[in-house]
Amino acid sequence: MTGILKIAYKLLVNNKGKFAALLIGITFAVFLMIQMTSMFAGMMRKASATVTNTGAKVWVMDKAVTSVASSIPMSAQADAVHAAFDAVHLTHINYQSGIATYLQLLIADEQYHQATLAYVQAQAQRLQDTVALYVALGGGWWSVQR
Repeated sequence: MTGILKIAYKLLVNNKGKFAALLIGITFAVFLMIQMTSMFAGMMRKASATVTNTGAKVWVMDKAVTSVASSIPMSAQADAVHAAFDAVHLTHINYQSGIATYLQLLIADEQYHQATLAYVQAQAQRLQDTVALYVALGGGWWSVQR
């Protein structure tokens, strides 16, 4: 093993210019890694400033919320609306080609409107729950002392 290490050492330091360029390159790479790490830490500190600077002893949020800026995903309702819209579109094509009846088209259209209504009701309920949470925690825009 010592013979291989001697050969590696001679190949590494034999050409002084290449060795200096290698050291400069490694130093620059380490500098960039340290800089990116510090930038990431600064961004994380800035992103969490809303939570840390509120002064609240308890921070309450839904399990589905992944960050302060995100909201509760309502993908199931949105998927139902998209699926119902696609069903209306396909039923309309089938109606125009004579495969589906007008009643089938009306039923598909009704299901689309019911899915849209359920999505809007879910959004309204989420917003009402948010207001109820603020009120339950003693907050609200009306409690500001003037």
